[in-house]
Amino acid sequence: MQLSPPAPIVAGHAEAALDIIFKHMIIDPATQRRPATIRKIEVIENLRTAYLAADIPAHLLRPRSDVFIGEKLHSNVDIAIANGKVLQLAQGWSFRVTRLDRVVTQVKAWGFALERLRGGDEGRLVDAQGQLSAIAKNVDLQIVVATPETSEQEVAYEEAEQVFRMLKADVHPVEDIAAISTRAADLVRASR
Repeated sequence: MQLSPPAPIVAGHAEAALDIIFKHMIIDPATQRRPATIRKIEVIENLRTAYLAADIPAHLLRPRSDVFIGEKLHSNVDIAIANGKVLQLAQGWSFRVTRLDRVVTQVKAWGFALERLRGGDEGRLVDAQGQLSAIAKNVDLQIVVATPETSEQEVAYEEAEQVFRMLKADVHPVEDIAAISTRAADLVRASR
């Protein structure tokens, strides 16, 4: 079956002609460029590296901490900067993954908890060592994202973006991650 108008091909031999045909006329799914996958853990590792590069003291970094809001609401935060009170909460999300439905659901659940904090419910952070820090409702909230590359990823990101706007969070692509660590360094200096 021919799907295109006929075109003459000049080649030295049949194999060279087939190479030309395949190169210009046949789409091979195996050779198609697939969007690069970036896992959330890579986004968080980049954030941790940025904090260390900004000279944030290691004892202020609170990775994988639990946030408790009100009496029973609980969520996780990827990294917090805290010294008895939380100076900054930072969350990473990747929209360059295959299971976008899972990411959007996680963003919404996380956003619900943080929305309650922003609304004035009491918040506290418990880090991996069990240290407790108070969280103010106007805490600096930073989000770093591996931005979408495909239309499907873009749709998921637009849905998550609504949550980020509602929380009045600052959102940065991974390429601009230094803005988050620079802001954290300013907050640490101001808290002394």
